[in-house]
Amino acid sequence: MGRWLEEQGKEIPQDWDTVQRFKDLPVDFADEELVKYAALVKDHGVFLGSDNKLMHMNNMDRSQMALTLNRAYEAMFGVSLIELAEEIDDVTVVDMDEVYNDNNRREAVQALRDLGISVVENFRPNETVTRGQFASFLYRTIQVSEQDELKVVSATATTASTIEVIFNEPINNTQENLQQVKVIAKEDATTPDSLTFTLSEDGKTLTITNQTLFNGDYEIVIEPKKVKGTKENQFVSEFKKTVKFEEITNEAPTVISAKFNKTTKELEMTYSEEIKLLNGENAKNDFEVLINGKSLTTPLEIDANKGEGEKAAKVIIKLEDFTIEADDTISIQLLNTTDIKDLKDKTIEATEAIPVEIVE
Repeated sequence: MGRWLEEQGKEIPQDWDTVQRFKDLPVDFADEELVKYAALVKDHGVFLGSDNKLMHMNNMDRSQMALTLNRAYEAMFGVSLIELAEEIDDVTVVDMDEVYNDNNRREAVQALRDLGISVVENFRPNETVTRGQFASFLYRTIQVSEQDELKVVSATATTASTIEVIFNEPINNTQENLQQVKVIAKEDATTPDSLTFTLSEDGKTLTITNQTLFNGDYEIVIEPKKVKGTKENQFVSEFKKTVKFEEITNEAPTVISAKFNKTTKELEMTYSEEIKLLNGENAKNDFEVLINGKSLTTPLEIDANKGEGEKAAKVIIKLEDFTIEADDTISIQLLNTTDIKDLKDKTIEATEAIPVEIVE
């Protein structure tokens, strides 16, 4: 059980060899691996012990195993097997009345049956569970987790001021819920200024934007039962990852897409990250515009689309005398730049020619 928790990202406590968790398992016990994993399962509430004794030399009965699997699942995914099975009609357990007089055990046994982790009508709750049986039960429990787990797929720095967290399923789109995804500055990192949380339309991509800049290493943390999914009693699994901004902040931004509006005569360019807007002033930069493959190089005046404040990921170039026919194609290439910079004072890089989308 300890190995499974560790494989899923749970860390062995640093004080495993100095703080004794169970009365009958001293930290200098000969089986060092047992001491480590005992500390892990105790700290996560999987094994509570009896009178604070692990009783690691004793047998475990099958109903105790059901309770242990239920606790392990809750420790790992923020929701218990019992909660997961609440909406499922109970499947028959013929010998339920033989379960030790403990409501938690009864509910755990029923949950194993309802979720298909137990596949027999007679659970035999008071029989000793063998190592092989425990392995089979744990395997089926892992299969349930792989099917129903709501988890983080990735957490990455996308610009000098944004972090993108992607989930495998939609999460609840309320600010209270989104803000449960914590961004914690690690040693020597700049404390985030004012964070905004924006969820994509499909509910799977969360963009966290810092009012200023991220600088250093930051830990993305989701605690158990904090971030809700869209299904009842569904929570994102516990998550922790360090996001580094060194590579992002060392890269100069580029133009990644362009769109020309034939009606407004505006060419909208989107950059790979937010850029400075020169305190609201216009700037002149050289662009090569290709019409049907033929180039036209001219200084083009940029009218910055400010959005909020004096930074944005887009700028708009006014092309008032620019005429596009129905069959024309356009592409654009930034040749050089002297004024526009990103928020870290890096000059916008020239790019290869980018096709321009033409809209009415």
